[in-house]
Amino acid sequence: MAIVYIHKRKDNNKVFYIGIGKSQKRAFQKESRNNYWKNIVAKHGLLVEITHNDIVWEEAERIEMYLISFWKEISGVKICNLTDGGGGVTNIKLDKSIIKKRNAAIKSAWNDERKKRYKEIFSGENNPFYGKKHSELSRLKISKNQNPRKFITEDHKQNISKGNKGKKRTEEVKKKLSDAKKGKPNWRKGKICSQEHKEKIRQSVKSLYTDDYRKMISEKTKEGLKKYFNNKKNEIYNRREANNSEVGMERVG
Repeated sequence: MAIVYIHKRKDNNKVFYIGIGKSQKRAFQKESRNNYWKNIVAKHGLLVEITHNDIVWEEAERIEMYLISFWKEISGVKICNLTDGGGGVTNIKLDKSIIKKRNAAIKSAWNDERKKRYKEIFSGENNPFYGKKHSELSRLKISKNQNPRKFITEDHKQNISKGNKGKKRTEEVKKKLSDAKKGKPNWRKGKICSQEHKEKIRQSVKSLYTDDYRKMISEKTKEGLKKYFNNKKNEIYNRREANNSEVGMERVG
């Protein structure tokens, strides 16, 4: 079962938030709210009104979506719901000025002095992870999150390949990519692999070269070389034919 509730400002009794929950406790909670909601409550106070009680969750979602739409579009009241309701996170639209202000605040907060202080606080034995190691399961999860392409299936890879075939980047996109990389050094510049890392790479590459893999590479190489030399033969033949035609025309003239 579920509930639908509305939050009002204590100073003028105006609605500023619509929500749903699985119990009445959610309507009175102040945790897991956006900053806009928190600022209003801190400044003007909070009144809670439960509009629907003991209804199925799907019905609660529909009512929430209707009420949000009503207050946003029909009544023209500025409420602090960031979504259209219904349990989703669609159509979140933050004003550019809010995004700019938020980014500037984050940037100014993490100044050199604060970075230095945090570095001193969490360095060495003060670090909560000092002397500890990740388990194999944790490493696998981290690796998967860092590089999700390593874990996609062959079918997924084939679908990506089919989707990208025939697509060409426009000159504008090419220029943007080129400009973005200009003046930036290679991320590997100045870095040296340790012997242990080199050995891991060697073993990884060695494990790929199975007999089937080598056979496949050999067949592809032969096929590629055959195609290359055939093209060369055709090129030489066409050039010779063109030269003979020019000589014949000169003799006729």
